[in-house]
Amino acid sequence: QSTLTLIKLDDDDAYVQETQVGVDLNLTRNVAVFGGYRWWKYDEDAMSSGSDVDLEIEGPTAGVALKF
Repeated sequence: QSTLTLIKLDDDDAYVQETQVGVDLNLTRNVAVFGGYRWWKYDEDAMSSGSDVDLEIEGPTAGVALKF
């Protein structure tokens, strides 16, 4: 799964990218557990203020999904 969002505000550019790989295991019809690895990146270039932000976060992910 991959999501790419581009945002443009005035003269500022922002870029967000999220990529995730993993597996789901359905325990019952309404409950599943998942695990995988996630990469998240945020870039912002605000030329008017002279600032530049570059965040990169990655690591394992796990959880429980409830379906209604």
